[in-house]
Amino acid sequence: MYIYPGMSWDEVRESDSYTEYAMYTNGEGDSLGFSVRWNEAEFEAGMESGSEAFTLSGTCSPDIDYWSQYDRERWQAGMIKIDRTDVQLQVHVRPQGYVAVYKNTDAPITRSVRSCTTFEEVNLYESAYLESESPYDPERCRFNIEWSEEEYLEGIKSGAQAFTMHGKYTECEDAEMQELLEAGMIRADGTEEVIIEVETEPESPRVYYDPYAFTEDLHTAVFRDTPLEELDLPSARDLELKGAGYDYADTKTFGIEWNEKEYKAGLASGHKTFRISGKYTSAGLDEVEKQWWDKGLFVIDGGNQVPVEAVITVIEEGEKLPYSVSLKKDRDESIYSLFTFPNPGKVETVICMASLDGENWYEYDAATYLQNNAASYEISAYIYDDQDQLISIPNDAPSYYKIVIEGGPYDGESAVLTRNPPHDLTDADDDISGDRGGGGQGEHDRPDKDDGAVPPVTPPEGIPPVEPPPILPPEIPVTPPEVLPAPPTIVSPVKVLALKPLTGAEEPAPAAEVRDDIIGEDQGVVADAGSRTGDTKNADGRSILKKTEPVVNEKKRIPAYASALAGTAALMAAGSLLALRRRR
Repeated sequence: MYIYPGMSWDEVRESDSYTEYAMYTNGEGDSLGFSVRWNEAEFEAGMESGSEAFTLSGTCSPDIDYWSQYDRERWQAGMIKIDRTDVQLQVHVRPQGYVAVYKNTDAPITRSVRSCTTFEEVNLYESAYLESESPYDPERCRFNIEWSEEEYLEGIKSGAQAFTMHGKYTECEDAEMQELLEAGMIRADGTEEVIIEVETEPESPRVYYDPYAFTEDLHTAVFRDTPLEELDLPSARDLELKGAGYDYADTKTFGIEWNEKEYKAGLASGHKTFRISGKYTSAGLDEVEKQWWDKGLFVIDGGNQVPVEAVITVIEEGEKLPYSVSLKKDRDESIYSLFTFPNPGKVETVICMASLDGENWYEYDAATYLQNNAASYEISAYIYDDQDQLISIPNDAPSYYKIVIEGGPYDGESAVLTRNPPHDLTDADDDISGDRGGGGQGEHDRPDKDDGAVPPVTPPEGIPPVEPPPILPPEIPVTPPEVLPAPPTIVSPVKVLALKPLTGAEEPAPAAEVRDDIIGEDQGVVADAGSRTGDTKNADGRSILKKTEPVVNEKKRIPAYASALAGTAALMAAGSLLALRRRR
């Protein structure tokens, strides 16, 4: 055992090298543990003598509390014997003036930079483990490192393709080891070395391509006074080096710049929809890469033009989100709702809500699934109670639906849509499997289309004409019923909680019966909802996105299974199912 001078017996017993346990073996692989009692008086005498090494004697006794019953019986019967009970411990006291030397035993690492890379961007590590052969000290100690910016700048200025930087070891990260360092009992030897390789200008152009290139036009919705920089459109794209030996061998971020002249002309035209083009830029590259871009040494496969256009839909003040709800019958004969609505633009939350009685609502924030700037989206909503039991929407009773959006041009609450029996049910799409991994969209799913086309924008100076996508129908007048329909009988009972209206009013908003189940503009209020989700599995095999935190304003929650689909000619599948949870 190796100890420091002046250590007490209690300190020795707390050290890592101290033991009160000995193992005896019979040479055939069997072993038994014995406890050791050391002679404390011999330790005190050895320390007082000032000797750098002395011996402690100890006596072993069977530690039968940790033996098996079989071994205890054999020991008591004299069938197990040991050759000796006395043991010895060699104690080595650290000599005065002994210094433990810590060294770096690893090969130098390499950092690749460009001539424009600043010292702060080199990503030099701030500490490293050094090793020592000292028996009195820990084998490894972590030392902080101080790098020289001046040395780095001189290396870059020299024009060399590679140079070595030297880091100075300073203090220890561990407080106890720092005390030893300050006392002169340990030290770090040498310096930390890093090889800096300076990347040179390519000899031939590097061609970058998008392995996940856009194939559909991008869609978003805006107010007529929305600035270009606030559009919900991609501003950058990661492109890969063409011909690289493996994926992501060389990936660069290129900016996307949308045509401001086309955008302003489209807004000024007064048309409902128009198109703008985009191009790749050097934004996102470092200064040297931008120089290579300017020299034609960084190029985009197929040219700098973004392969698709962005379709802009202009929303007027007060215009509400048009949406439809259809009821579908699943393979297990349960009935669920399918929300369909156009791209809502740049939003924070999109809360799809369903109710079986017009008062108690289930909800889910579907904003996570509004990906890829699709033209429209579908949210397939399955209602579950507080015990995760599926509630099939009754086929002989009305049900109620609405969407609450926070942020964007559709900010606010939609009109309430009522589905009255008899329901015109359609079967679940064939490509929506039991785990709800996406889904298709047929003509029976789509909201009615307006035969009228939006005229193209004809901006000055050759801006390309608009080819508008199919749009949702205009607002259909709604007539609220005189009496709210009676609540349905729910097979799987759920606990009914009173709902506080989102505006603070005392009574819930009246439901409105809508022909063909399509909602256009209507009055609404802003709701505040949001939470994080976690994936789990329901007992019936459906994949449920369950709420892990309550939504704000103490709302109930709505489980729902979701699939987000583009509503243009080729529809984008993006989604999983949402489980509508009761609002809390």
